Amino acid sequence: MRYETGSNEDIEQVFIDQVKKNTMQQTSLSAYKLIKPKIGEKQAQVVEVLRHFKNASNMEIASALDWSINRVTPRVLELRNMGVIEQVGLRTCMVTGQNVNVWRLKK
Repeated sequence: MRYETGSNEDIEQVFIDQVKKNTMQQTSLSAYKLIKPKIGEKQAQVVEVLRHFKNASNMEIASALDWSINRVTPRVLELRNMGVIEQVGLRTCMVTGQNVNVWRLKK
């Protein structure tokens, strides 16, 4: 998903809109149900953001959840180590404007 603007409010609104529209695909829901018992609540929240945004940077995840970056980074590392998410590559972060790593749910 591409963001139209980079403000925190816009990114958060996109996340909220996706949740309200309930646009989660059945395959994504099934995959989530398989890993949900194995991950913690905060990790599950990061997974939900990545499910709706398809890919996101740590700061975009933090913005969507209204968390500090220090709360997101460890969750991303834990999910990477568990094999739940993977790095997509690098792109410009919509929050910071910096070139950053971008994450997605592992297929």
